[in-house]
Amino acid sequence: MDERINRLKDLDDYKLLDVIKNYKRYNYPESFKEEALKILEERGFGDEAIKLSGGYSNNMYMERFLHLW
Repeated sequence: MDERINRLKDLDDYKLLDVIKNYKRYNYPESFKEEALKILEERGFGDEAIKLSGGYSNNMYMERFLHLW
């Protein structure tokens, strides 16, 4: 799994935001989300910037998921 996490460093910022937002949808472990957050922080993205980009949650996916229950 370390190799897969290391590959996150090669992704651009938009793809990292996608990983953060959709890690459950892609069946990634939460460690992927955490590592993507760390990488973005190293690149100068603050918590507020990530929140404003909608990077912390995929509301549409969660609504569909919860609707199934």
